[in-house]
Amino acid sequence: MNSYNRIEVSQISGSAGNVTVVQVTDRRLQEQAVIQELAAELDALVSDGQPRNVLVNLGRVEFIASAALNRLITYNTRIKKMGGKLKLSNLKPQIKEVFAITRLDKHFDIREDESVALASY
Repeated sequence: MNSYNRIEVSQISGSAGNVTVVQVTDRRLQEQAVIQELAAELDALVSDGQPRNVLVNLGRVEFIASAALNRLITYNTRIKKMGGKLKLSNLKPQIKEVFAITRLDKHFDIREDESVALASY
């Protein structure tokens, strides 16, 4: 089992198969070192190249820098290329606004909460 500093990981099995649920533990995704570590931990979840359904819960995140958004875009693209699906959930209003302003709300599958997101796989 891997040890992570920036995320908490669990596996959920359901009618759509397995979903890797990732809870981002940082409140501020702002510093480059934090963003790089988060990206490395997310990449480790799909390092075997197998298709994955991943749900990233951003419920604790209160600030997200453009560099972190960039990493999420890259991660989403990678998962799609492998035949998986990435969904985001539990965005605070200020984070939702960032996604709307940047039009990334059209790029990502964003759900209100984790249970709704899991039911949508």
